[in-house]
Amino acid sequence: MELTGIDRGNISYFAPLLFGEEINFENTVLAGVIDEGIPCGAAAMDINWQDNNAVITSIYTIKPKRRMGAGRMMLESLIKVAKALELNSILIYGTSDMEGLEQLILSQNFETFSEGFEEVYSTGDLLASKQIARFMNNDFSEKSRKLSEFSEAEKENINKKIIRYYPSLGIDGITDETLSFVIIDSTKDSKEAGAVLLCHREQEQKSVIVDLLAVFSEDVTNIIALFIRLMQSLSNEPDTKISFLAVNSKVKEFMNGVAVSQEGVMVFQGIYLLN
Repeated sequence: MELTGIDRGNISYFAPLLFGEEINFENTVLAGVIDEGIPCGAAAMDINWQDNNAVITSIYTIKPKRRMGAGRMMLESLIKVAKALELNSILIYGTSDMEGLEQLILSQNFETFSEGFEEVYSTGDLLASKQIARFMNNDFSEKSRKLSEFSEAEKENINKKIIRYYPSLGIDGITDETLSFVIIDSTKDSKEAGAVLLCHREQEQKSVIVDLLAVFSEDVTNIIALFIRLMQSLSNEPDTKISFLAVNSKVKEFMNGVAVSQEGVMVFQGIYLLN
């Protein structure tokens, strides 16, 4: 078993192990493992140069080669690169059903913290809900906008509002800006965010993680508008699971009213401090 770098020349061999991960070679560090010439593991780490931090967005080893050191080799390689780049920290998120991940990062001196309990819903079940179905033909595009449609300065202001209420959350390197939506509070002169939905994809698990669905006003209809935008984006993916990591009480009440959680897993965050 041999550690190898992944670049434009060999990315096609490792792409299936990165599960559709969008690769920007300027901001992403990749590591792979081969055995007898066959790719058997791949890992990706996105770097936020502005904050000088990194997030491991994917680390995967094929089942026949697990517990043979591939994950350790890739993780050690990413840590070594982060140290060489003089980054401040490395983050990784996981759930209790990800085989061996927490044990792996603990073995490399990551600190882990519980993020709470994750509620998991089937997209198909949600689409079948009468409460959801009656809104699916509504056009909420004027009320809410994709995060990708905002300027960098506007995103910074949105992020400041999020961090004010949820200090451990915010827009980061793994946020999928085409699946994340924002409603601007038009009643305020400062045009602050009135409601936010932040998501990222976990290709390996075939799931969309809702990192934050929150309203900053009494207008509960904003929850519906944001959630329907997400459901419209996923309407052709009935097998995709939607997982909620951080929801406030209004959102919990809304979700419990439209569907039953399929399962629940504990969510943890791992952090490696470099400085």
